[in-house]
Amino acid sequence: MSHSQQLVSLEASAGSGKTYSLALRYVYLLLEGARAEEILTLTFTKKAVKEMSERIAKFLEILASAHHPQHKELIASLHQTYGIQEDQIKKNAQKLLKNFYTSTPKIMTIDAFFNSIVKRFCWYMGVAQNFSLGHLNEEEIYEHFLSTLQEDQKDFLLTLCLSHKRSISSILSMIHSVNINYPESFKAPIYGDLEEVKSKILQEAQKIVDMILSHPKASDAGKKYAPFGDFDHLLDKTWITAGEKYRYFSSMKLSAEVFESLKSLLKEYFALQESAFLGVIEQFCFLYDLSKNTIIKKQNMLDFSDITQKCYELLCKNKIASDFFYFRLDEKISHILLDEFQDTSVLQYKILYPLIEEICSGNGRIGERSFFVVGDKKQSIYSFRGGEGRLMGDVRENFSLLQNALDTNYRSEEVIVEFVNEVFSSCMSGYVKQHSKKKGGYVRIFPQITFEESVDNKALIFDQIHKTIKTLLQNGAKLEEIAIVCFNNQEVLEVGDFLKKYYENITTEESICLDKKRDAQILLNALHCSLHPQDSNSLAFCNLAKLLGERIDFAPPFAPWVNQSIEDFIYQSIKLYSLNSLEAQKVLEIACESKNIEEFISAVESFSNLEEEKQGLRILTIHKSKGLEFPHLIVLDKMGAKGGGDHPLFCHYDENLKGSLYLNSKLRKNFDEIYAYVQDIKAQKEEQERKNVLYVALTRAIKSLWIMPFHPIRAKSEFISIGLVDENGDLLKKSEYGKLEITPSPINSSSPAPLEIVKQKDFGRQESFIKHKEKIYKPNHIPSIKRGDAFHKALELFLGYQCPIEKVREYLKNHYGIYLNAEEKDRILESLQKISLLFVQKFHFNELKTEISFMVEDKLYRIDCLLLCKDENQNVKKAIVIDYKSGGESKIYEEQVKYYANFVKTKYPQAEVESYLMYQQNLELYQI
Repeated sequence: MSHSQQLVSLEASAGSGKTYSLALRYVYLLLEGARAEEILTLTFTKKAVKEMSERIAKFLEILASAHHPQHKELIASLHQTYGIQEDQIKKNAQKLLKNFYTSTPKIMTIDAFFNSIVKRFCWYMGVAQNFSLGHLNEEEIYEHFLSTLQEDQKDFLLTLCLSHKRSISSILSMIHSVNINYPESFKAPIYGDLEEVKSKILQEAQKIVDMILSHPKASDAGKKYAPFGDFDHLLDKTWITAGEKYRYFSSMKLSAEVFESLKSLLKEYFALQESAFLGVIEQFCFLYDLSKNTIIKKQNMLDFSDITQKCYELLCKNKIASDFFYFRLDEKISHILLDEFQDTSVLQYKILYPLIEEICSGNGRIGERSFFVVGDKKQSIYSFRGGEGRLMGDVRENFSLLQNALDTNYRSEEVIVEFVNEVFSSCMSGYVKQHSKKKGGYVRIFPQITFEESVDNKALIFDQIHKTIKTLLQNGAKLEEIAIVCFNNQEVLEVGDFLKKYYENITTEESICLDKKRDAQILLNALHCSLHPQDSNSLAFCNLAKLLGERIDFAPPFAPWVNQSIEDFIYQSIKLYSLNSLEAQKVLEIACESKNIEEFISAVESFSNLEEEKQGLRILTIHKSKGLEFPHLIVLDKMGAKGGGDHPLFCHYDENLKGSLYLNSKLRKNFDEIYAYVQDIKAQKEEQERKNVLYVALTRAIKSLWIMPFHPIRAKSEFISIGLVDENGDLLKKSEYGKLEITPSPINSSSPAPLEIVKQKDFGRQESFIKHKEKIYKPNHIPSIKRGDAFHKALELFLGYQCPIEKVREYLKNHYGIYLNAEEKDRILESLQKISLLFVQKFHFNELKTEISFMVEDKLYRIDCLLLCKDENQNVKKAIVIDYKSGGESKIYEEQVKYYANFVKTKYPQAEVESYLMYQQNLELYQI
C-alpha cells in the first residue's frame, strides 16, 4: 500500500458520493490483500450499514463481470484514485467476490461495535454475559434514585427545579445526560463561604451607592437608580456590570478602580456558586449511576447509552491494559473505515482513540494497516448528545492524516447546488463551493410570514404548505416524491395532522419505527418472558398481557424457549398470537438474518424504514432527514420560540478534549474572563450549528426546493443566520431561481397494455404469515426461501415498476447473488416476459393492481395481482385474482385464493370474478 494512501481524511460535502468513496476504499483494501474480517467499517445507522454492504457487493460484482456496463468505469476509478492496475483486478476479482459473500465482514454501526466489546469484556464491567439490549424503565430508575436522597438533597433538587422552571423529570433527565455524555468533566472544587462572600459584596456595593448619593456631580437619575434592596435586587442592577460607563454615572467621571473590588468579589461569588452547584450534581450523578446499575442488574438489560458508557470505563479509565485488550479481542483489525465522523461524540471518539492509535502507530502484532475517515464538519448537528464539530480536524492533526476532499454534488440539480453555494459561501468560513452534475433545478423562497397576536398564524402556514403541494402535484410530481422538514417533532405532528385532511398517504417518522408497533412489541416482550419465565412480575409480562388486551395481572401465554433458533421462536410466536401484519413479517425477516438474540433485538429496535408505510408524503425533522434525499423538498422555518430554556449546565472542551462543566449564568461573563471566553466559544458553536442544521436541510433536495421563512412572536426566523431574510422579515435573496420543470415518471407513460400501479408493495411470501396448521416452518431452508423471495421481487419490479430486464438482473445479483446461480437467475428473468405476455393475451385487461391489502377479523391479507376488465364507461365487468406461489401445489393455497376472490366480489358486486394460482415451477395458470 502506498504510504500516502495509508492514513486518509476525506471531507465529503452533501451529495458528493461519500458511500461510493467508502466502498471504493473497501474494494481497494481487498485488492491490496486485506481480508474482509480485518476491515472494521463503522457508521451510525442500520440503513447506512445496509447501503455500504450492498454498494461493496455491487462493486465486486461489477469487477467480476467484464461485460458489465460499469466495468471499465469502476476500474478507471480504482486506477485514478489508488493506482490499481487492471491486471491486478482481473486476477483477483472472482476470488474477492466469492470471499466477500462467504466471509463475515465487520460492517456495522458504532453502537453494534461497542456492544460487541461489552459482550466480550462484560465481566470486567460488572455486567452479566447474557444481558439484553432494550430501553430501561426511566420511571423505575428515577423512583429508586429519589429514594436514596437525603432531605437536604431533596430540598436542593426542588430548589433547582423551581429556579430553572423545570419539572423533576427534566432535571433528572439532565443528570442522566451529564452522566452519559460528560464523564470526568467535573472540575476540582473551590472552597469558600458563599454567604460570607455575599455579605462582602453587599457591603462593597453599599459603599459605591453611598459615594454616588454624596457625590456633588451625581445626577438625580444616578441617585435614583443606584440604591438596591436585597442581594437578588443588586444583581438586577445594570450598573454593577456597566461600572463607570453606566449612563447615569457618566457625569461623575468615575474611574474603573472604584468598581474593581466589587467585580472581584462577584467573580469569586459566581465561581463558588458554580462549584457548590456542581458538587451537588456530581453527588446526584454518582447516586443516579448507582440506581441505574441496580435496575440494570435487576432487569439484566442495557441500552446503547449504557453500552457506550461501559466501553468508556473499560478503555479510557485503565480498567484493562491495552495489550490485554487486543489479545482478548481475539480478532485482527488491520484497517479502520469511519463514516459520518462529524456525528461522533467526544465520548465515542475517546473510546475509538486507542484503536485508531494502534492502527496508526504501525507497531504491534498486525502488519500493514490503514485508517480512512470520512465526514463533513458542515453537517455536525448533534451537540446535544456530546458532538463536537472540530473532531474532524482533531483526528486529522493527531494522526497526521492526508487530507482529501470531494467537491462534486451528484444529488441535487444545478440550480439548487449553485443556490446553496451562494448562501453558505457568504456565511460559512472556509466553505468550498460544489460543482453540479445534473442540469435543471428550482428554488422558491416565500415572503416571510410575520406572526400576529390573536391571529391563527399556523393556519397561514398550513395554507401555504397545502398550496405548494398542490402546485407540485399539478406540475406532475407524485405525492411520494414530496417531503417536508421541520425543526422539531411537535411541528411534524401539527403539519401532519393538518395535511391528513387532504391526503391519505402521509408518513411521519413516529409512524415507521418498528419497535413501537404493537405486533413487534408483542414479539419482543414474548421473547423476554420466554427467556426469563421465572420473573413473572417483570414489566415484560405486564406489557405482554396489556398488548394482548388483558389485565396486567393476567398470565399471558408464550412459547417456551427450548434452546431453538431465534427465527423458529419468532415464527412459533407469530402462530401463537395469530399475527399477520407487515410488522410481524419484518420481525421474522430480521430474526432470519440475525446471528443471535442480542443482534436480533438491536436490529428490531433500530429498524425504522418499513417500506410499506413509506408511501406518500413524508414529514420529518431536519435531524431525521440527515442522510436522506427527496426530489421535492419543503423546508419550514421554526414556528415558535425556543422552548425549555437553556440547559443549566454546558460542557467546554479544551484543546486536548478534556471536558469541563460550567453553570450557565447571564451575569458571570462580565466579571470572569475565563468564563467569558468559554461562553463566547459556546455561542460560536451554537451559531455554527444553526447554520449546519440549515445546510443539512437545504441539501436534501434533488429537483426543487421550497423555503418558508416565519417570524414568530418573541422569536426570529432561523434563516437570518444564513442571510436569507433580515430581522424585519425582508428577503435578502431572489425569491425564485431556475424553472420548475417536472418530468413525469416513466411508470405513467402510455403503452399498449397499461400496467397501472396502485399502492405498490413487496410481493413477499404470504404463506408464512397466514395461519394454517398444515404449514410447517423450516428455518434451515433459508436458501430456498430466498430463491422464492427473488422470484416474487422480480415480478414486483418488472410488472409493478416496469423495470427493464437488465435492471432486474442487476437487482437479483446484488440482493440474491449468494443464493442464486446464473442458471436460476436466467430462469427467473425469462419467466417475467412469459407471465406478462400470458396476462395480456389471456385476459385483455385495462388495469393491473398489485399487493391489494385488506383486513378481516384483525387479520391482514394481500392479493398478489388483481386484473380489472372495464367497459366503455369504466365500470368493472370482470376481476381476475392471481396469486403466485414459489412452493409446490397445496389445497391450502386453493382455499386461500378463493377467500381472496370472495373479498374482491364484495368490492365489485356487479363484476364476474375469477381466481387463479400460478406456480413458479411451470408458469401456468390454474383456475380455482
